[in-house]
Amino acid sequence: MPKKKKTAKKGNPTARTNRVYALILAVSGVLFVAIPNRIAEVLPYYLFALMLLHALLMFYRGAKAGKRARTGYLLDAAVSFVLCVLFVVFRERSADLAAIFMAVRTAAVVAEYIAAIGKNRREPRAIVGCVFMIVINLVLLAKLVTEIGESVETQVVIYGLLFLVQGVAGIYANLKDVMPGSLFGRVIVKTYAAEILAGLMIAVVGASILLPAFEPGITTFGDGLWYSFMLVTTIGFGDMTAVTPAGRLISVAVGIYGIVAMALITSILVNVYNESKEKDAQSRNNSDKD
Repeated sequence: MPKKKKTAKKGNPTARTNRVYALILAVSGVLFVAIPNRIAEVLPYYLFALMLLHALLMFYRGAKAGKRARTGYLLDAAVSFVLCVLFVVFRERSADLAAIFMAVRTAAVVAEYIAAIGKNRREPRAIVGCVFMIVINLVLLAKLVTEIGESVETQVVIYGLLFLVQGVAGIYANLKDVMPGSLFGRVIVKTYAAEILAGLMIAVVGASILLPAFEPGITTFGDGLWYSFMLVTTIGFGDMTAVTPAGRLISVAVGIYGIVAMALITSILVNVYNESKEKDAQSRNNSDKD
């Protein structure tokens, strides 16, 4: 019998826009953390573009959603448009406006994850992921609130971490849609990669907040983040060192966790390679039988 041709399935346009927006958030987070000084100079315009993109996405979702959800999406789009105007009109206060917006937005994200725990109460893995997102967002929110009115560069770094966390979470949430039944997706689930990397993110952010309180040579959140990065990657440039017992204890904990995470990345690559070889061997055997 002739084989039936497989019809290409059309992807969900809303899910596709969600993935693009999550990727933009993640990339923005990397830029904010990597070059906070440069971003601080163009912060109003960057936030204007990001809020405009967010407003268009919410408007698009509202157009595609049902009657019940449409009002919420359109209201979110309207608020984002208003923020776009405010970021341009009050450019000199853009950092404070951004801090207020990020605080409200992060609180809304936390509320969403609390609601998700109730919906997924029978799935322990989903609960662990939601708890992680709640903890990391609350930690960054608390740090952001204490920095309002202080150094703009530090606020930009915190914005970047929030963007990065929420963007990566959005990408991971859409992993099944991007690669349904894919080899890479199965390996990620099997190796608990998301949970381990999430724990590493908590360790790095927590250490970056705690170290300035103990170490005389690490005075800012950005310095703590740079020092933690060197610990995790085992680079160790030597420009910053821990000299107090508390700082050294934090360094040991973060360093050990970093070694575990690096070993995990190696195991993922090996697993993908081995399973791909097995899959190719099975497909060849099946073709020989046919």
